[in-house]
Amino acid sequence: MTPSPSPLEPLLDWNDIQGSILGGFNKDHQTLLGVTFHGDRKAAKNFISKVAPRITDLEKVLDFKAERKARLARSNAAEDAMVATWTAITFSFGGLSILTSDAALFKDTEFRQGLAKSSSRLGDPAGSPSSWRIGQEGHVPDALLIVASDLDSDREEVVEELINQIMNSGVSVEYREDGHDLSFYSDADHKYPSGREHFGFKDGISQPGIRGFLPSGSYLTPRVPITWDDGSGPEYADIGKPLVCVGQFLLGYAQQIDTFPRQAGPIQSLGNESNAIAPAWAKNGSFLVFRRLSQDVQGFRNFAASQADQAKQPLLGADRLAALLVGRWPSGAPVIRSPLVDTPPQADSSAANAFAFGTENTNLSLPDDTDGKVCPVAAHIRKVNPRDQDTDQGAASATLMRRILRRGLPYGPPLPPGQTEAVRGDRGLLFLSYQSSIAQQFEFLASQWMNSAQLPTNPSGYPEGLGFDMLVGQNPVDRERFAYLRLPNRDVKLTTTVSNIKEWITATGGGYFFAPSLSAICSLAS
Repeated sequence: MTPSPSPLEPLLDWNDIQGSILGGFNKDHQTLLGVTFHGDRKAAKNFISKVAPRITDLEKVLDFKAERKARLARSNAAEDAMVATWTAITFSFGGLSILTSDAALFKDTEFRQGLAKSSSRLGDPAGSPSSWRIGQEGHVPDALLIVASDLDSDREEVVEELINQIMNSGVSVEYREDGHDLSFYSDADHKYPSGREHFGFKDGISQPGIRGFLPSGSYLTPRVPITWDDGSGPEYADIGKPLVCVGQFLLGYAQQIDTFPRQAGPIQSLGNESNAIAPAWAKNGSFLVFRRLSQDVQGFRNFAASQADQAKQPLLGADRLAALLVGRWPSGAPVIRSPLVDTPPQADSSAANAFAFGTENTNLSLPDDTDGKVCPVAAHIRKVNPRDQDTDQGAASATLMRRILRRGLPYGPPLPPGQTEAVRGDRGLLFLSYQSSIAQQFEFLASQWMNSAQLPTNPSGYPEGLGFDMLVGQNPVDRERFAYLRLPNRDVKLTTTVSNIKEWITATGGGYFFAPSLSAICSLAS
């Protein structure tokens, strides 16, 4: 018998929550539109009133995905028969301040100040926001629209309609960026697999399970029984998929308690009270982080090849070294399950997340890798999600407080394998994530864990730690980074000290935004 809704598993108003937050659009084609209001409240409200009917709610996203899954189970060809185009809208603090005096009730300092102010703390080179393509200080869009579609032609049609509506409302588009799944660029000479980012790795695999009930009577995240669950730690929707309180992603709901993962935590106050963190209408809304990340594909490939050559270790070629930096192989197979070679079957839905890093692996007949001798402690997936490992924040359950919902997509054409480029091409990732606290979730992961050589764990005798997140993390002090691979016969230290390229992911724009509920959007337009 399914339990009834409770503070831990609240009833979610799926007609009021934007579908991009908890459902995720997950479309192959996406456009971001940055809109400026020119300080004109009347024009801004006119724009919102025209766009509001297009905003996609959670029910529509979940119903579509359920039907598509059912059709695919009956016939593989049926997947292509279902297509949809969805839209989301978010606002910067500046944009909300034009629309309503209630914007002053947002207490989130990072949201109020904007991404450019946080740039140096995130490890970006000093002064870099001045050259950003979007989000330079004083030039942050008032609104950011997200249009996503299964068909590129449908996306383009909706985007053009939106642009006409925007221009006819008295506001304007100051930024546009199109993103595509890399399979979009396949041709007679090159076949690019779906779901990969520009370095060639499967992306968006590990997402937290989200607590909550739907009006249909089912859980938002379906559950399967875990036979060895003794009730003492986090609860899992599936092996490797821990359940997280919806309050970590939506305002107005219970949040995680670091040491009691199966209990409902506090609900942050909304409204006019002194302890409130946002206006009352912010319930069912979420903070969106947008980072435009340029990827130097040739630089990453060159680094992996040169470091593998210098290491002179058996079975350590460039492909495996790159996989160790990520923690997964290009197929998505986790290194902890496939230590030496890419094994695509280990990337299917039953195995891709079925692993831990410590003693919990014994339940899956996998090695206890507390020391990081299979999957490096500095691997990207281990830096941002230590799973069952205790960290500097305490017990492993405290990591649930740091989880985010990633909703990004690549932009720009791929660099074909074996080809080089004299000048870095304009390709990368439109990183998008939803969370209820920019500081405690996104910024914590970036500045505290990815950019630290000692955190979140240091199971070694090295005072300097086991390294930075070499994939994404940055060392804001001198830009030099390192990471240890703890191989069977010796530890190999990878370093950018001997490389002409110190980083292969560079921020070139972005912003902090708020995605209101559909009812709040209508209120802002009135």
